[in-house]
Amino acid sequence: MRVGIVGLGLIGGSLAGALTAAGYEVWGCDSQPAAEGHALEHGYILTTKQLEDLATESDVVILATPIPETVDLIPRAASRMRADAVLTDVASVKTPIISAMNRLDAGPRCVGGHPMAGKATGGHESADPELFRDAPYAVVPSRWTEGRASTLVEEIVTAVGARPIIVDAKAHDEQVAYTSHLPQLLSTALSLTLTTSPTGSEAPATESCLRGPGLAGMLRLAESDERLWSGILLANSEHVLTATEAFRDRLDELSTAIRSGNAEAIENFMRQARQEPS
Repeated sequence: MRVGIVGLGLIGGSLAGALTAAGYEVWGCDSQPAAEGHALEHGYILTTKQLEDLATESDVVILATPIPETVDLIPRAASRMRADAVLTDVASVKTPIISAMNRLDAGPRCVGGHPMAGKATGGHESADPELFRDAPYAVVPSRWTEGRASTLVEEIVTAVGARPIIVDAKAHDEQVAYTSHLPQLLSTALSLTLTTSPTGSEAPATESCLRGPGLAGMLRLAESDERLWSGILLANSEHVLTATEAFRDRLDELSTAIRSGNAEAIENFMRQARQEPS
């Protein structure tokens, strides 16, 4: 089976490498020649093709580009696909993607996808064929999606070592607002809090000798690509804002307990958090 991947950065390049290792014939294209060269050099893809040729000659087309670009590419790729080919993507927000797919005559052969895997450092040089090993991977069909198309995407997900989870677009976007997008915001806000005091001067907490290993883990996501994340947060703004309000409410509760010197409330707060399922 031939898989064509549009976008050979962290996710697209990792998918290419994993699918090649699983025995698929993988073609790729990227707007950056360096990304294509890296994928060829590492044997992640067999060859590069222009988007139109890749879409025409592939059994499955995977769009691994930022959300705005993916929305634009969906009709362009679908218009070139064979009548039995399947189109999927890897975008972190599914509602706009499924909406764009549903507007196509090829809509029944379109399936949304989102691998819940990544690294703080993006780009083609960070691609890793083992990235998806044991990771959950959302498979997001629309109500029009043919069963064959969904099954084929599930097979690909399993082939790269991930665990397919069938979910609709709305439920997906609500969940990842809390499990993925909110952690990104918290890490970013924490980093800014540590580096700048309320008056704008350097904060004492930036001294490296006073940084523990827990802080490094908390700050990892703050290294993420800002252009990628601005698109994600804006595309899922409604659910992200709901998640940030919920977090603010809990932080306010804890702040109130600290301000009033209520040790019992603090301990109960932390006890409840420890007992919550991860």
